[in-house]
Amino acid sequence: MNEPRPGAAMALAGAAEPADLVAPAGVSPVVGAPVVGAPVVVAVDDSATAFGAVAWAADEAAARGCGLVVLGAVDDLAVGAGRHTGGVLEHARGVARRRQPSLVVGVRRVDDEPVAGLLDVAEDARLLVLGAARGPGPSDLVGRTSCPVVVVLASPDGPAGPDGRVVAGVDGTTADTAVLAAAFGAAAAHDLPLTVVHAGHGPRPRVPDDVDDQLAAWSVPYPSVRVTADAVQEEPATALALRSSGAALVVVGGGRHGGVGTVGRALLTASACPLLFAATPLGGRERTGPGTADAAS
Repeated sequence: MNEPRPGAAMALAGAAEPADLVAPAGVSPVVGAPVVGAPVVVAVDDSATAFGAVAWAADEAAARGCGLVVLGAVDDLAVGAGRHTGGVLEHARGVARRRQPSLVVGVRRVDDEPVAGLLDVAEDARLLVLGAARGPGPSDLVGRTSCPVVVVLASPDGPAGPDGRVVAGVDGTTADTAVLAAAFGAAAAHDLPLTVVHAGHGPRPRVPDDVDDQLAAWSVPYPSVRVTADAVQEEPATALALRSSGAALVVVGGGRHGGVGTVGRALLTASACPLLFAATPLGGRERTGPGTADAAS
């Protein structure tokens, strides 16, 4: 996951005048105070799905020991609810603080074009969590951000606390590095086991040697993460969707040409848990292992 950059992000502790804040271009601070470290950022509108994502993001920020920024990412947050922008954001902040009372939480409003505003904020984020039903979706952002993008498929009350395991889909390409970095980081933050899945069509599916090498390498900085690797003879989306049941998180890479890719698109409707798209460079999916099916494009 992205490491904090000095002075890059803003976490918000209590109320402060907007003049005290320094916001990216196109983003106006609503309430907050100067921050230290890279926060989790969650984009919201006034939908119930958005507030469920806020609850998930609050839990994630608490687990990672960082602040949370709630970002209004829709041009008109008043649509459908009769609430003004600040009211929606303050309600979202209340959801986060009820979920994690000691969490440092702040809110900001995007005044510019939503995708541009989200991309600006993502430069200074540890994770970008999407909970806006009408705002930019993962296809608009995956492959264009420097941090992972998480899509929370949640009930209005928010997802349950982390349970089960983290599941990561790998395919023997250079994108696996970012996928495994995100997966190990998430597993370590929640003290969960990690299952790495490689889906193929051959008579004897096996995990590529370079993936085994990477698992050994990532286990050095994350010795507490209990990791297993499975090679399965299944379609990648099917394999990951089945393993999402009871999981805390599924981690995949973006598509070869940007966006969520075919497997990610399928998982947006089939996954039973939140879905994390690792911050893989656009077009950065050069194959490094044997010719196998692409499990995360």
